[in-house]
Amino acid sequence: MAEKPSQDRTELATPRKRKDARKRGQVARSQELSSFLVLFVGLLVLMMMHPMIWANLRGMLSASFRFQGAGNLNYESFVPMAELWTRQSMSMVLPIWGILLAVGVFSAASQVGLSMNAELLAFKPDRINPLNGFKRIFSKRTAFELVKSLLKMGLLLLITWLTLKGESDKLLGMAGLDLLSALKLLGAVAFKLAGRLIMLMVVLALADFAFQRWQYEHDLMMTKQEVRDELKDTEGDPLVKSRLRALQREISVSRMMEDVKKADVVLTNPTTYAVALAYDDSMAAPIVLAKGQRKMAQRIKDVAREAGISVVENKPLARALFAEAEVGESIPLKFFQAVAELLAYVFQMTGNESVRSEA
Repeated sequence: MAEKPSQDRTELATPRKRKDARKRGQVARSQELSSFLVLFVGLLVLMMMHPMIWANLRGMLSASFRFQGAGNLNYESFVPMAELWTRQSMSMVLPIWGILLAVGVFSAASQVGLSMNAELLAFKPDRINPLNGFKRIFSKRTAFELVKSLLKMGLLLLITWLTLKGESDKLLGMAGLDLLSALKLLGAVAFKLAGRLIMLMVVLALADFAFQRWQYEHDLMMTKQEVRDELKDTEGDPLVKSRLRALQREISVSRMMEDVKKADVVLTNPTTYAVALAYDDSMAAPIVLAKGQRKMAQRIKDVAREAGISVVENKPLARALFAEAEVGESIPLKFFQAVAELLAYVFQMTGNESVRSEA
């Protein structure tokens, strides 16, 4: 089927469409939000771990100077020094790397959930097709992402410039400060700048997350024909199902009409309701063999008369039994007395094709 214009896609995606899209890796995920969380947590980790990092760096530099000062810097001494540097570097990097990896996984899982799909790892020739690569590079989505990145970079540079411009007097006065005071001033300015940049990134990340959700829903929207086709695939052709339901109703009605022939009496309204009842000594109470209203009630009465079953008019009792009694079940206890009197009357009138009783 040809691709429908986007303006014709007016229906929300069905659960099946969403499931298929997820299998293809099409999910609503904001890279901006993930990047912000990783960057923010990374800064917090560096702030908390900086004493340990500084101690390791100082130890590594001291060991290097000791090797050089003693004139021991040769091939044999370089190996233990390299081992020391590697060990100390790994002790600094691995914890930070592990934390950032966990944050990245958490960010992705919180947005789209955890799922493993081997199909995404399967080799597909179109992935290495240069033509498809060029199409992706020069697509509208890629152009939009480029504009979005440039806009984000522009805002970050603007906030940085405005912050530094506002602190320019303090920064220019650093020349007259001692080293400790100058470092404190730089730290204060850096803290203010980091705070503003983080606030901006929060706004950008939330905006991008909302946009990605909207874009995801928009891309998954379906035409009315697509919804009908999917319904036909999953639940069968509606016309066939409608025909099957009609056949089931016909079979049910035919079976009920056959049961009417086994009734002892048909109670009527007389024109709106009809209830066929049967009773013998093996039953604890009379049972309802059939019931209907309007056209169905007339069919029940016609079948009953053709079979020689007594048709009795009792408006309140017929209406009450139709409302409260179920086909194939015994009548409710509160109707026992009235129905017993009715059946006794009918049994006394055996031989009459149709009788009337006013109650």
